Amino acid sequence: MDWTLSTIQAKIRKLTGRPDTSQLSDADLVSYINQMYTDILPLEVQTKEVEDWFALSVTEALGGSYDTSDEDIQYVLPGNTTCVDSDDASFPVDLTTDYATFFDLYPEDYTTTGRPLDMLLYDQKIYLRPLPDASYTVKFPYVKKITTELANSSDKPLDPTWGPYIAYGAAIEIFIDGGEAVPTTVAAMYQHHEKLIARKQILQTPVGTRAAPRF
Repeated sequence: MDWTLSTIQAKIRKLTGRPDTSQLSDADLVSYINQMYTDILPLEVQTKEVEDWFALSVTEALGGSYDTSDEDIQYVLPGNTTCVDSDDASFPVDLTTDYATFFDLYPEDYTTTGRPLDMLLYDQKIYLRPLPDASYTVKFPYVKKITTELANSSDKPLDPTWGPYIAYGAAIEIFIDGGEAVPTTVAAMYQHHEKLIARKQILQTPVGTRAAPRF
C-alpha cells in the first residue's frame, strides 16, 4: 500500500469509527498524525533513516558548555563519541546523561583545561570536561528530528513501513483522548507494526556489527 497522508487519514477514520469531519476534524486528525510521526515515532523505534553523525566544533574561547536547542538533535546514540584534535587524531569520549554524577566529578567551579574526556548531554546542552584547551571537533552519532510534517494529501513518511505504525498509534491516542477503551486488535496491530520496523532495522545492520545502545 502507498502510505500517503490521505491513506493514513482514511485508515485512522476507519479504525476509530470517525468517518465524518464532524466527529474528528481534518485539522485535528493531521495533528494526531504528525504528533506520532515527528514526536513519538523517533523515540519508540530505531530509525536508521534519520541517523547521522554530528560534528561539534569546540574551542577554548567557548568554554565547556554548548546549547543544542537550535540543532536538529532528537537524541544522541551513545558508544561512539570521539574527540578529534587539530592533527586529525581521534580519541574516545565518555558520554553520560547523569547530571548529578557528572557535576559531582566536575563541580561548577571546575577550571582544568585539556582534551575533553567526558561529555554530558542534558536539557538540550552539551557539557565537556576537561574544558577544551584548544580547538577540537567532537563527533557523535545521533538521531535527527523529523522536522517536515505531513501536510499535503500526497505527502509520505520517510519510510513506507512507518505508515501503518503511525495510523494505529494515532488511533490509540484518539481513543485515549476520547475516554474510550483501546480495542485489543488496534493495540495488537500497533505492536505488530512496531516489531516489523524493528525487524527491518536489524536487517539493515551489517552482519558482525552491533547497534549502539539507546538511552
